[in-house]
Amino acid sequence: MPDPTPTLVDIAAAIRRHSPGAVPDSIRLLNSTTLVRDNAWGGHTVVHDDIARHVLIAAMTLALPFLVRDERNGAMCWGIDDPKDGVRTWFADSDHNNDPLLSLYAAWRWAKGINDG
Repeated sequence: MPDPTPTLVDIAAAIRRHSPGAVPDSIRLLNSTTLVRDNAWGGHTVVHDDIARHVLIAAMTLALPFLVRDERNGAMCWGIDDPKDGVRTWFADSDHNNDPLLSLYAAWRWAKGINDG
């Protein structure tokens, strides 16, 4: 059974589809596993995973105006306020492999109404 954890490329592609403009235009997909940044010489530079994670966190953070980061019950969480009723929904890192990128991705998907099953 394949690993259901999304890759950085999967997350970048989803952000481009559902939050156009959030990922800088100079960052693009080279293939199914590599993000690159176009350079001034007409080539590209591989965006290493640690940098790509920061770019994707920033992109999702900027795309979600009702987002907060806080500790809840001993776990770091992303919280999103529903603009319709003001109710905050929490997404704990501990529920997403203790990974703040993955918990933010879950919060972003919830806010965008994305449900792949």
